[in-house]
Amino acid sequence: MRAERQVEENLGNGTVQYAGIQATDPLQLTIWQIAMYGGLVLSDDRKRPDGESIACTAWWVITGPAGTRGQLRAAEVAKTVYTVR
Repeated sequence: MRAERQVEENLGNGTVQYAGIQATDPLQLTIWQIAMYGGLVLSDDRKRPDGESIACTAWWVITGPAGTRGQLRAAEVAKTVYTVR
């Protein structure tokens, strides 16, 4: 996705880190990555078949106009990953 706008913030020395990008079309489409407390695993009960926990240290949020979910399912999504530093 080509970004119209980008933001990257680190609040409270890693307490909350977030990065977001806004699409050029439609402008309502945004993708965010949010991490808390330096990437601390806050909750996770998923397990791999071998019993090892799957760590979840960040949340991804996508916003957009009505119909965005269907468009994302139909398209090949995220060839690149935008990560919080």
